[in-house]
Parts: sequence; structure tokens; C-alpha cells
Amino acid sequence: MAKEPVSDGVVLDFTGVKPFEPLDEKAVYLIGVDSITPAVSGETQNPMMKAVFSIKGPQEVQAMGTKEEDGEVSLTGEYAGHATKAAGRKLFRNYMLQENALPFLYEFVKGVDPKADLNTKNFQFKPAAYIGLEAACRIKNRVYNGQVQSDVARVLPVSAYKE
Repeated sequence: MAKEPVSDGVVLDFTGVKPFEPLDEKAVYLIGVDSITPAVSGETQNPMMKAVFSIKGPQEVQAMGTKEEDGEVSLTGEYAGHATKAAGRKLFRNYMLQENALPFLYEFVKGVDPKADLNTKNFQFKPAAYIGLEAACRIKNRVYNGQVQSDVARVLPVSAYKE
């Protein structure tokens, strides 16, 4: 957190700060939708929706293990042997809008709005309508640019979350 702005930088307090650890892939998380915005894929220039979620529960989960070898980080697939904070962490997911990728967006809509009628050819997807809604999710850890990230893998109805 910025303490005091200075002309050539910002003074920060890093005491107690640790790198993010991989979250438990076997857990089900309670999430809230922070934002979902239109975007364009960098590689293909195809339209997509970028979603950002906040974990609301559980407070902590078992950390998944990592190892570093020759400067490369990898996931071990085993538990690290200690808990890591989950609540408050951000999760991300991109939803491509091509026909063959629509099942992922379908799952998102059904997860945050189980009563949505998706059996229509003219479904109006309005991203702002989903901000603040809750759902449950499963995550998948991956290594990206040498750092471990936990991303949304599946969005489920909020009823799938059990404390």
C-alpha cells in the first residue's frame, strides 16, 4: 500500500507481503463478478469478454506445491503442506465469442443466473447485468511468464459452494 508519494517513486511497506501461492484445485470457491468487459483477443483479433472475479470464500485453502529449477517455476500437483489466503484474491477468465467457444460463456451465465433462459436465438448478453452477482467456481493453476496464476476453470451455481 502506498504510504507517501515521492518525486521519483512511491514508498511502499512490503513487510508481511508474500508472493501468491497456487490455490487448491480441488476446492469449490464462492466468487463475485467484479467486471466483465468487451475486448479483442491479441492473437486472433476475435471478440471476447474479459471477466474478473473476487474470491469471497473460503478464507483459506491448502496451498498447492511449486518447485523452482534452473529459474523455471513448475507446479507439483501436490499440496504444499500449509494454508494460503483465498478470500480477496482475484481470478480471471476470457470468454471468446466464436460459436465453438460459446459453451464456456453459456456456463458462466447459467452459473451466475441459473434462471436465465438460454434456449433462444436472440439472447441479449448484457455484461453490466452480471456485475455483483455470485457463483461458485473451480479453478486451474498455471504458470504464465514464470509466475503461478489461479484462473477460473468452471463456473457453477452458487448452490455448489459449501463452507
